[in-house]
Amino acid sequence: MTVYVVRETNTNEMGSSSPCEDCHRKLLSLGIKKIVYSEDSKTLKSCRTDEYVPYGVSLGRRYIENKFEHSKRREKNDHDQNHYHNKCHICPKH
Repeated sequence: MTVYVVRETNTNEMGSSSPCEDCHRKLLSLGIKKIVYSEDSKTLKSCRTDEYVPYGVSLGRRYIENKFEHSKRREKNDHDQNHYHNKCHICPKH
């Protein structure tokens, strides 16, 4: 089974819909074999679910873990910046 996920921005352009860690775990547990998702570059990317590397935790997960309070935006020099703010949807074979 293949799952397709596309996000539309408020300017009606295709935005990143790469699965977060929680979604990735759920896709694996459901036996989903392939995922196709949109990227900020207005392209679609596909890969096997077991080869996909999630970008990290979602904004929603961070909100829950922060006791339902919005956390302050991370500093630009934060060593963790790439983990949370840059999209690194990497499929090893693509």
